Amino acid sequence: MLTPLYLLLDRLLTIIASGSTQFEPLANGACVVPQNLVGETYMMLTKSRSVADAEVLAGPSVIQPS
Repeated sequence: MLTPLYLLLDRLLTIIASGSTQFEPLANGACVVPQNLVGETYMMLTKSRSVADAEVLAGPSVIQPS
C-alpha cells in the first residue's frame, strides 16, 4: 500500500486567508489548490499532515498563485 502524500501550502510572514497552514491530498500527481492563496506561498511535499523534518519529502518551493 502506498503512503498518502500531501501538499503543504503556507505563507511565511503573512498567514494565508484562512489563517492556518493548509494540507491538500496529492493523488495521481495532482491536487486541488485552495482558492484563497495570495502572494508568495511556500509549498512542501509531506508524507503526513505535519511539518516535522522527518515528514517533509521535498521543498520548500515558492509559488505565486494568480
